[in-house]
Amino acid sequence: MRKTYGYIIILTLVSLMPFFSNGKELPQILLKEESREFEPLPFPFSVSPPSGFLKSEFACRVVSSTEWTKMRNIFQTSLRGELFENIKFKFTGRAFYDAVFALTNNFSSGVKDDHGHEICLREAFLDFPLGGWDFRIGKQQIVWGEAVGIFLADIVNAKDLREFILPDFDFIRLSQWAVNAEYYLEKFHFELIWQPILEFNELGVPGSEFALSFPPKPLPYIITETDTPANSLKNGEAGIRLSHSAETFDTNLFYLYCFEDNPIWFRSIASTSAGATSFVNLRYKRQHQIGLTFSKELIPFMVRGEFLYTTPKYLSVLDATDEDGVIKKEILDYVLGMDYTFFKKVDFNMQFVQHLIFNYDSRLPEDQTTSYLSLRAAAGFLNNAIEPEVFFMSNLSQSDYLFRPKVKFNVNDAWQVNVGGDFFGGKTMSFFGQFKDRDRVYLEAKYAF
Repeated sequence: MRKTYGYIIILTLVSLMPFFSNGKELPQILLKEESREFEPLPFPFSVSPPSGFLKSEFACRVVSSTEWTKMRNIFQTSLRGELFENIKFKFTGRAFYDAVFALTNNFSSGVKDDHGHEICLREAFLDFPLGGWDFRIGKQQIVWGEAVGIFLADIVNAKDLREFILPDFDFIRLSQWAVNAEYYLEKFHFELIWQPILEFNELGVPGSEFALSFPPKPLPYIITETDTPANSLKNGEAGIRLSHSAETFDTNLFYLYCFEDNPIWFRSIASTSAGATSFVNLRYKRQHQIGLTFSKELIPFMVRGEFLYTTPKYLSVLDATDEDGVIKKEILDYVLGMDYTFFKKVDFNMQFVQHLIFNYDSRLPEDQTTSYLSLRAAAGFLNNAIEPEVFFMSNLSQSDYLFRPKVKFNVNDAWQVNVGGDFFGGKTMSFFGQFKDRDRVYLEAKYAF
């Protein structure tokens, strides 16, 4: 868990920055001499009022035994401003504390340490133009995909999957230090990115509510070590994207040279007093990812698609005789979707998602082809004061599913209340079915400022 308490100092300094704007004084309590005044800064400097939100999230498991699983309070604040002319900045910090670990005994101390509280710097970047390019340098989120409810082409940032794919996506994405350069030429958009500091997916620790189930192993195993690549120039991740926007047809072609975001289970086998045992070394390996996205307006429909080709993809095999338990394959993931509005009121989205393994090996625990169907419907009533929404996604071959009904109450410009549920079904080792005993209902209250 990222317990970078030094960010408290950063957030404190950021919160004081507005007092420097336009030559304003600091509060007198911070001055050594009450009569001392600060001279205006020798360069243009302005800061907008801080913005952000306070949010409380409560979740209760409703399968087997009814138990509280989340009582989280989140505080996030952002500060925007301008240095000199055309140089803008933004700082965003976030902190949360989950009281469920203090008020219940539902989880182990290891889960409490990993999920109980967090302070992090979400954004810290500068925006400025240079030589016809627009640069963003610093900690940021870079979003490439637009699929509903899933990550497919959205591959640049690592993910926080400790709560599976249930939180808002801007909460799931891990902000990363990057250089992002963009160039616009009429209907074309050219983008270059470089990430010198690596981040990898954060997964729930064993015993947590949404700890992922790993594929079965042919032998008992012991994880001996994790080889995490060092941050260096040669280990940086780089990507390029070319976009074209026409009146009714948008396309994006991209390439990313990166590390696999999840650890790969390399193993060796040795004899122990308990018999043959696998000793697992978790590693992160390089891969190439090439993708294409498009959206086309076909009135009254909007058609979308995303394609992602990954090579090499390291996959574990169910073969105790294999030298390291891993083989390299090529993977194609794609989604085709359609948007339509019924009765000028109900927004509807349908998506077909497929995962393909080329040159399939029968020793793999997963199928060569895995297909999903997702449906989403949302509407607004009383001038959007009440917004019901439902999302459903199912694996067509294994019949596991995720069902997410929700009602959003927009009380006013500041207050929002959400009531909903997350319900799973299917086989124990399937993508959604692994959480079939984790069905929950939730209540959220958010105050934005």
